[in-house]
Amino acid sequence: MFIVTISSRLRKQQVKLCQISILIVTQMRYHQNPLIPLQLYAFLLGCRDFCVLGFLEKNGPFSLLVGGVQRADQRAHRATPGHLSLVDSDAPRHSPFLRRQGPYLAVITDQYSCDSDDQLEQALTCLNQAVSTKMVDVVSVRIQKRDAFDRNQERRVLMLAKQLVSWSIEYTFSVVLSSDWKHLLATSGAHGVHAKELNRDCIVEVRSQYPSALIGTSCHSVESAMEAYHTYRADYIFVGTCYLSDSHPEKETADLEGPELPGIIRQKLHDRAAMDLDSNIAVPKVLAIGGIDATNCHIPVQTHGADGVAAIKSVLQAADPYGTVQAIKTSMSRPL
Repeated sequence: MFIVTISSRLRKQQVKLCQISILIVTQMRYHQNPLIPLQLYAFLLGCRDFCVLGFLEKNGPFSLLVGGVQRADQRAHRATPGHLSLVDSDAPRHSPFLRRQGPYLAVITDQYSCDSDDQLEQALTCLNQAVSTKMVDVVSVRIQKRDAFDRNQERRVLMLAKQLVSWSIEYTFSVVLSSDWKHLLATSGAHGVHAKELNRDCIVEVRSQYPSALIGTSCHSVESAMEAYHTYRADYIFVGTCYLSDSHPEKETADLEGPELPGIIRQKLHDRAAMDLDSNIAVPKVLAIGGIDATNCHIPVQTHGADGVAAIKSVLQAADPYGTVQAIKTSMSRPL
């Protein structure tokens, strides 16, 4: 038997593993599963921000590895203090996003990050530097899904999502999948789904299966934001395009929504919430998107009142993603 002591912000918990069953005590509930012979699957449902302090070993065939789940038929390994990353799950993990304080920073993957193994490796290298700052609040896996089924692309998307989920435990951020990949939500252990503006009907399906999933969407108008708030109860909204962006090369200056719109939408949402006194719907966080970098990120937040920003290429194509994330967060937080 192993006794693994887990520390969390709310309370200490113990996970007891034996040959008959797995009993996992989390902040939210108890979950018990039979063991499949020679395999160990640990599902930490609802428990975030934990680390292994140590365990006792007594000639058991099962073991835990820092950094993942080890098959029980592998040689036992004595873990050392550090962070344990368990990415196998039967449901999305509970997101730390809504418990954090703004201004918020979301990092969005390049849509071609999973076109090849080399591109995936490059994306993971940049993302690791970015999230290791502990200043990233959300990573959105936005990969353009090919029209024809591509097994290799789906494999890479799943690898990317699982790796991000494993890092999210140590660096305390949330992982969301674009709605094209919502079928990978449970397999990856990601926290939720980001629905395209024209594909919000999938939110109903996701909410029905996973009530605690983090839900985001994109908006380009006040009317669209109101629908995201009242009809779909989104947790956060990306609003833009704020500035000229390589992600939307078809847009010229006259076509931009501008850095003012995110703040306008945020104010409209809060005004509407104040009128709906009997409503218990939380107002979504509003993040500006489109051409955001360290030189302009303060404008939608500090000047116009957005809750934060979302960045793509300014982070993932930066020579120093770690320093770029620090610069963006500092710029948003610095008093005018």
